[in-house]
Amino acid sequence: YMYIQNDLESIGDVIDKNIMVLVKKKIAQNLVFSEEGFHELEHLLKTLDRNFSRLLEALENTDYELAANLKDSYNEKEEEKYKKLHMERLSSGQEQSIATSSVHLDLISYFTQINAHISYIAGRLLWLQSKKMKLKMKKKEQERKKAGEREAARAKTREKEKNKQKEKSGKAR
Repeated sequence: YMYIQNDLESIGDVIDKNIMVLVKKKIAQNLVFSEEGFHELEHLLKTLDRNFSRLLEALENTDYELAANLKDSYNEKEEEKYKKLHMERLSSGQEQSIATSSVHLDLISYFTQINAHISYIAGRLLWLQSKKMKLKMKKKEQERKKAGEREAARAKTREKEKNKQKEKSGKAR
């Protein structure tokens, strides 16, 4: 669980040390995203929020299926698509895109980092599940082995009892 805790802390650090700095910069410089850029960032943020909510649910309920779905569903294609669209707006000379370019691209990168941490945590939850299953299997195997040893000991005791009975019946004749 320590790896999960570390990644959750890393998510907090990205927000606190990176995203909040960009927010302050945007406010201080009175930067305004283009309408398209704003909607792209909004979409990425909603995706990020949904993924984080699903991760919390998977962790709270130890829901390995949800963790697997979350891990399998993540890829960076959406972020890459929005970077490309932003670059196209820059190439066309859109004023708002030019003015907010560094903030826009950095936000996409930070959202990508957070989603990568979410995916990694989901993977760690699945790894923990596999470890638990292996331990259960090992414990069951040990229990079967002990049960077999107990049965062998009982069989040996029964055999000794039979031999004693034979000896007694042989001496009695």
